[in-house]
Amino acid sequence: MRNIILLTTVITVFLSCHQDISVNMSKEPGIITGKVLPLGIEAVVELYQGGFIDRVTADANGYFAFEGLNPGYYRIIVKADNYGTVERSAWVYDGEGSDIGTIELSTFPYPLTSVIPNDGATYVSVKSQIILNFSKNMDFESLKNAFDISPDVENLHFSSSNLKSFIIVGDFKLSTQYTLNINSSAHTLSGENMEFSYSSTFKTEPFKIEDFRYSTSHNKGFFPVQFYFNSKVDCNEFLNYLTIEPQTDIYTDVYSDINATNIYIYPSYCWMSDTTIVFHISRELTDVDGASLEGENSFAVIMPPLRVVSTDPSLNQQYVEINYLQIMYCFF
Repeated sequence: MRNIILLTTVITVFLSCHQDISVNMSKEPGIITGKVLPLGIEAVVELYQGGFIDRVTADANGYFAFEGLNPGYYRIIVKADNYGTVERSAWVYDGEGSDIGTIELSTFPYPLTSVIPNDGATYVSVKSQIILNFSKNMDFESLKNAFDISPDVENLHFSSSNLKSFIIVGDFKLSTQYTLNINSSAHTLSGENMEFSYSSTFKTEPFKIEDFRYSTSHNKGFFPVQFYFNSKVDCNEFLNYLTIEPQTDIYTDVYSDINATNIYIYPSYCWMSDTTIVFHISRELTDVDGASLEGENSFAVIMPPLRVVSTDPSLNQQYVEINYLQIMYCFF
């Protein structure tokens, strides 16, 4: 007890002799700044620390600021009509500023982050996939129910490996504009609905000749001229709209799968040597679904002059069997 009384007396004497000592525990206020793009969308920026603190509107140049902030951790939420919400975080230190940089809002509703093909895309291959990407795990069934595409696509199939990225495939048709919609009933695994409905369009590529080739390989004794289409084609229909100059008797081989047709054209006897042969396909040709060919298509092949390319027996060959003696000539 005597020790306590003595310590109290010492402290009292010490403080009475140092009246000018003061302890200041206050902290200097800080600031959070940033910029929102695109400009002119009247973006609203909200500040939270646990609960809501303040709200400002980005200026004409996209800049915003929150001043007079106590040091600590803050959340910033940026919103604008018809744009997806973006959330950022920032630390404010004693008397310092925190610039969170540029925040670019997109037209994708949160938590949707991207859609492939892009809105307005053209010449999209019918073999392409629709890909939907999200920032959070989505409920698979709710997304399927919220998704719609017009005109209807046969054999539409959804798949996903991680519930953040979804692949949609189907039997798309050529020269067709599609509109896809995802309504806001699509929700995350935690039950958070998509912020608002999303819609975009894309157009598939036209019916066209993807490739034209000719080869000097001696397949069946003659080299073929090859047409590669990006859709299924009836060979007889093709021949109705094919003209060859100069006129040549031909026969064909056809290779088709579910999405494409390759037609190989061979001369019945041989191509005319030292001649430019032109193959013309009219735009009136249609694929099996009725899509018209993109434009008139003409392809020219310059045939080499007639020449001997090999003999059998070969030049200066010795010890040729007389019982198997024959002379063979192979021309171009």
